[in-house]
Amino acid sequence: LGASTAEALVPGPTLHFQPRRGDYLLFRRPSPSSKPPLSTPIGSVPTPAARGVYVWPTVHGDVVVGPTNVKQDHSSIDAPSKEVVAGLRRKALQVCPALSDWPMAGSYAGLRPALEPQQYGSDFLVRSDDDLAWTTVAGVRSTGLTASLGLAERVLARLRPSQPLPPTSSPTLPSLAALAEDFAARRDGRVEVAGRSWYVWHPQTRLGLAVSGGLDSVPAGPASQGLGSCAWL
Repeated sequence: LGASTAEALVPGPTLHFQPRRGDYLLFRRPSPSSKPPLSTPIGSVPTPAARGVYVWPTVHGDVVVGPTNVKQDHSSIDAPSKEVVAGLRRKALQVCPALSDWPMAGSYAGLRPALEPQQYGSDFLVRSDDDLAWTTVAGVRSTGLTASLGLAERVLARLRPSQPLPPTSSPTLPSLAALAEDFAARRDGRVEVAGRSWYVWHPQTRLGLAVSGGLDSVPAGPASQGLGSCAWL
């Protein structure tokens, strides 16, 4: 949401971002060996304004329902209200009645910086100023994860048109089982990857590692620092 401040550093029209709030509800596996009662995401028919609320299983086997899509005129964020949590639970049970036997683990919310389609169009916004070597990528919505590598290649091609891309390397990641064992043993909300200790930020991942590791509760993590708000049950 602070992207408009960075964009204002260069000449030209500035962007105005509208905070959009999304709330999610997490269902916890009754036991580490429990299988989710659905195998694929199930959602509503998308509208021009939003893709709607989805119910889906995580890679760990827990189940999530969300997000809501609420416009805000401020960037502060609180934990989801009881009314929102109850509404998300009703939606989840409509889609998958078997979830009535699954305990609710917690809820969380986050904000995304949306651009109004009436002003900026409904597609991603990618614009470059070659003289300033400045490229803006904004308005990236739900398909942003899929499109991220292609967007990065396009931006690099504009910023470094005559130079080859540098070689890259990635560390070997531990298995989910190894991460869960480490997460449960440490009990400080961290895991070790490539010899370094990392906080696990995302509520879906924290819940999944805790349940897979045999913990009865989710270890407290660091302050969200504006990344979102989470409430464990």
